[in-house]
Amino acid sequence: MKTVHFIIFATDIVFLTGVSLRQAQRILQNIRKKHGRKKDHLVTITEFCSYCEFTEDEVMKAINNK
Repeated sequence: MKTVHFIIFATDIVFLTGVSLRQAQRILQNIRKKHGRKKDHLVTITEFCSYCEFTEDEVMKAINNK
């Protein structure tokens, strides 16, 4: 059974966008701030896509094919 994750990590953002790891961490930090989350809360792919204006299908395909 293939696992599909719906949480996005900084390394996924680096892979998708080509930014540095630190910049990817800042993106996650901004998404958490926008949604009123604490710094240890996880960010979903849906939240990332709405923040960066990507489609979920594109992101899911790219992450699952890496």
